[in-house]
Amino acid sequence: MKVPRTRRFLKFAGLSFALATLAILIDAYRFDAHLAALGPQSSQRIIDRYGQEIRHALSVNGERRYLINLEKIPEQLREAFVEAEDRRFFSHSGVDPKALLRGLWLS
Repeated sequence: MKVPRTRRFLKFAGLSFALATLAILIDAYRFDAHLAALGPQSSQRIIDRYGQEIRHALSVNGERRYLINLEKIPEQLREAFVEAEDRRFFSHSGVDPKALLRGLWLS
C-alpha cells in the first residue's frame, strides 16, 4: 500500500518541527546561565585571545557594569558593605524584625 504524498509530507514536517524544538530547548538550557548574566544591565567586553580588552560596549543605561565572583572582592570591602547596609545581617534569618518595626514606626 502506497502512502499518500501529503501524509509523508506531514510526517516529515512534524519530525522536523520536533527536532527543531528539541534543538532550541537544548540550546536554551546550555546558555541559560550566560544569558541571565548578560542581561540589559550588564556591559559587554570583547577580549582577544591574550585576555586583553579590545572593545567595550556600555550597558543600556550607559554604565560599565560587570558581574564578578565574590572571591574577587576584597574581604574589607565586603565587611564595609554589610556594615553600611545591615549591621545585624548575620544575626537574623533574612528579615530583621527590628528594622521592620522601625520602618512602620517612621512611616
